[in-house]
Amino acid sequence: MTARRPWADVLNIFGLCLLATLIDLAVLDWPVVSGIAPRFVIIPGSERADCKDISSHSTGRARAMPVMFVEAIVMAAIVEWLWIEDDRVGPR
Repeated sequence: MTARRPWADVLNIFGLCLLATLIDLAVLDWPVVSGIAPRFVIIPGSERADCKDISSHSTGRARAMPVMFVEAIVMAAIVEWLWIEDDRVGPR
């Protein structure tokens, strides 16, 4: 049986979350919301120029990084707990 590395799980989960949010930023937010800015993505009461501000999308993602890291720690703890519970059951 190999030793578990919980921090490797945390970094792996955080990396996957980071990759997903960067793809969302590069594929949806910048070209569609900031570039094209169709009417259905503009929040009522705001202006079209507010949506075209690219920096608001990237700074919002940067502020979410600590929350994503905490979520990764929680998810890795759940995975670790399930792994330990599975080891207690024994071979199948």
